[in-house]
Amino acid sequence: STQIWNPMGYYQEVLVLFTLVVTIMSQPYKLEGKDWQKNTAESKVEEMINLQYDDHVSASFPSLPTEDDLLSYEFTVAPIFETVTDQLPLYNPSGSGAAWLPVPKQQAQGVITSAVWTPVLDNPYTGMFKDGCQDAIVRLSLVSPPTEDSIVPGFAIKCLKTAYSSANILAQPTMVYPQPSYNLFLHDYTNHPVAQALSNQTKEERDLMALYTKSTKYPTMTGLSKFAQVDRNGREEPAPNFPFRIIFHPVDNLHYGFPDAAPKSPNPWYHYLLLLNPGPLFEVYAQREPSDQDMTERYIRIGTISTTRKFIPGKFGDTKLSFEHTYMERDFEFFPVREMAAKDIIKQQQENMNYRYKDLPWGNATDLIVPEEGPEEAEGKKGKRKRGRVRKEKKEAEGKRVEEEENKKIR
Repeated sequence: STQIWNPMGYYQEVLVLFTLVVTIMSQPYKLEGKDWQKNTAESKVEEMINLQYDDHVSASFPSLPTEDDLLSYEFTVAPIFETVTDQLPLYNPSGSGAAWLPVPKQQAQGVITSAVWTPVLDNPYTGMFKDGCQDAIVRLSLVSPPTEDSIVPGFAIKCLKTAYSSANILAQPTMVYPQPSYNLFLHDYTNHPVAQALSNQTKEERDLMALYTKSTKYPTMTGLSKFAQVDRNGREEPAPNFPFRIIFHPVDNLHYGFPDAAPKSPNPWYHYLLLLNPGPLFEVYAQREPSDQDMTERYIRIGTISTTRKFIPGKFGDTKLSFEHTYMERDFEFFPVREMAAKDIIKQQQENMNYRYKDLPWGNATDLIVPEEGPEEAEGKKGKRKRGRVRKEKKEAEGKRVEEEENKKIR
């Protein structure tokens, strides 16, 4: 018998086939669940690095959420706090299973590499703070697209463990306020990045605060309790101990030697990062209690973070790799006395236009390691030291100027 062609049936079949193909292509990397977690820490790091090598093309910066998105209960960052995974979690806004959406990724473009966290052995904290980690992934990224002369950088570290979930810390100098330099090592990074006062916030910053406030009362703070609760062998600490705030302090040679200017076109913003040889990135300091904020002499050094290979750009790190966030509310379950002080800090940030954390001091500008674009632009160590001293003098002068202006306001 003659079959009559049914265009609706044809398109339905095409739609089913298309959906199947898209589903297969969009299957997440297997970086979650029991089968993933049972692997060794070393093999987890190598898998992530290999995935990054698979596609060196960076992801594009996404458009910011609209006001309608922010007002929608379905638009959320809660899964990055609540999901134990090393890949960007999906969430089901309707609860029906009909649509799974990727969690909004704030720092959409960056570079990753393998690293080690070498602890100061007599530091008072527990878990990974005490053990450090030999198998880590670190990422340097931008919160928003770079301008001609400014960036908003971010840093994250993931300590992998054998047969156990990873421990993560995220840090930025500020939430979204740009620094007028492409030097990613110009300022300290902290898990409590400062936002501008409410009266001085840009729309971008207000929107970002609104997005995070839907999930936490402390949108400018992430916690440290999970990092201290389990050691590198997966053993739970009976009495977790961790600081109120962590500071990732750039090492001297990068702080003074990394270029201020943007890389020459068509090189990407991270071009100089790709030229860095493996070695120390940050000294890690701890602020034990909120009351120690203005007494940096009470901060203690608890470790050093060093890379073990060069930085790598790639789509995996930009679109799939996830660094689990920890609610500050969870930290306060262990140290309730810190919560009132944290609320006061948030209030001061909202009301005080000049509120900021001071960078910890740097040493002498000697033996600098400056990434160069080629032999024709090499300046020699003498030129590097000179540029470092000039930058140090400029920074000290700027610090004095700001302090004088604040003193005038007080008078």
